Amino acid sequence: MIKFAVKAGIALGTVYYASDHGLWKDSHETLELYNKMCETASPYLDQAKDYLPVQIPELPKSNQTSYLLKRLWNKGVSTSCLFLADLPDNISKWTKNSFDVVMSNGEIKKLFGTFGQSPAPESVANK
Repeated sequence: MIKFAVKAGIALGTVYYASDHGLWKDSHETLELYNKMCETASPYLDQAKDYLPVQIPELPKSNQTSYLLKRLWNKGVSTSCLFLADLPDNISKWTKNSFDVVMSNGEIKKLFGTFGQSPAPESVANK
């Protein structure tokens, strides 16, 4: 329970800090926050470049970030709409495939095969 409380506290603190500093306000304040974050992270990235054997790319500029976010947002909306449009067909296909896999098991096939069949007359007479 304590572990969950700590994780929830970190998540809520992050959301509060982000909203307090203007992440979800108008675009000018968000842009200022992004530039401030880039300025703050830049010295640490420079230090990390000295120690790491791989090359770390520069942080993207705000106009590049804006373009990429718009493009990715639009791609996400398009993909979500396509998924929802194809959902009935996909559910039908997934259900049929699942049923075929389950019915390929001999024991389950025997179990379902006994439903709806009346007992044979000789088996009733033997009881």
